[in-house]
Amino acid sequence: MLDAVFEFPDHAVPEDEWPDGAYLSWTSSDGWTLTDRGNRTSCPLDIAPYSRPDVVAAIPRPRCRTA
Repeated sequence: MLDAVFEFPDHAVPEDEWPDGAYLSWTSSDGWTLTDRGNRTSCPLDIAPYSRPDVVAAIPRPRCRTA
């Protein structure tokens, strides 16, 4: 299984909604997930695991505000 993690800098996510920060993770079996760094709550992004980078890049920002 392949996997990757992209950690956002603290200033890149709203502190009131993500006080511990967030990271974007990917696995070949589960696809893309936005995860709270503190309590590890995950928010699946519901996009195909092998989506184009521009599709993946467009999804986390609005989810950071609403997750």
